[in-house]
Amino acid sequence: MKVILVIFSFTLFLITSCFQEDERVMPHIPGEGQAFEMELSIYENQLYFDFNTGTVLSAVPNDSWTMAFAAGVDDWQIRINSGGLYAVHPSGFYNFEEVVSVTTASLYHFDASGGNPDSCAFNNWLARSGENYVPTNEIFLIGQFDGVKYLPKWRIRIDSVNSSAYFISYSKMTGNIQSFEIPKDNSRNFVHLKLDESPEIVQIEPPKSDWDLLFGQYGTILYDDYGVPTPYFVRGVLINPYLVEVSSDTTKNFEDIVYDDFENYSFNDTQDYIGYDWKDVEIDLENNTAVYIVRTDISWLVKASSGYYVKMRFVNFYNQSGVKGYPGFEYVKL
Repeated sequence: MKVILVIFSFTLFLITSCFQEDERVMPHIPGEGQAFEMELSIYENQLYFDFNTGTVLSAVPNDSWTMAFAAGVDDWQIRINSGGLYAVHPSGFYNFEEVVSVTTASLYHFDASGGNPDSCAFNNWLARSGENYVPTNEIFLIGQFDGVKYLPKWRIRIDSVNSSAYFISYSKMTGNIQSFEIPKDNSRNFVHLKLDESPEIVQIEPPKSDWDLLFGQYGTILYDDYGVPTPYFVRGVLINPYLVEVSSDTTKNFEDIVYDDFENYSFNDTQDYIGYDWKDVEIDLENNTAVYIVRTDISWLVKASSGYYVKMRFVNFYNQSGVKGYPGFEYVKL
């Protein structure tokens, strides 16, 4: 018996981003159609793609970073790398010595995949005090999912932020407390931090005006057959929160969409607007197999970071060796 599912779910785990700036639209210079196939798996890597050059500008393994800090002078948002299976537990304590190991998956949270800063795992590190926002000094646990539970890795407190840097204190579960400064870089959306024996600022994201789509693994909330919201790891596409907007069309043939049509679409800057469901999975319960089928009927309309309009559609999820996790798509700059 075969069952058609319309979710892209892989690793189920128990419970539990995005600034739009001035719009730029370049003069209309039509381009030729291009075909592209990922050379690296989005199961294992995070891949930043640029329509303007038709290339992947940055490719890093999922576990290359732990936290990301919004890099603008007025920014304060902090992200966790759910693609590396990390999540955050707000401990409710304010002294490092009081924080104990917590492994229960339902007590950990990752960022909302839509990118809303108010729905991120670290969103309550600041609290309103009169006309200002001040650090709460709460200690957070960062854990990494092992397939059943979260293994606590670090205790962390965000001490302060200003126009040029963040300041944090952190330790392992049984280690000395260290302080670290994360300088901001306004040329990028986020500055990425790798927590380890020695913390390290790592170059993950290209300059924010240079890329459009991020392919890879991330955490999101899906609904089961009973409507219960359930955390999953999925593999899909997130959009650049700087300037990029997306719409979609399932009524018009991809070949028939032209430049003048773009004024008829409503565009969206939600980070996971493209997301994971440009593919369906066909499950054969008798043979315990699954085949992923790309939805070629969806045309994606993109206002790219370069200012050009682009139409694209996915055509494959397997490479030429038949291995899943290698998206193929075609696109035209209009």
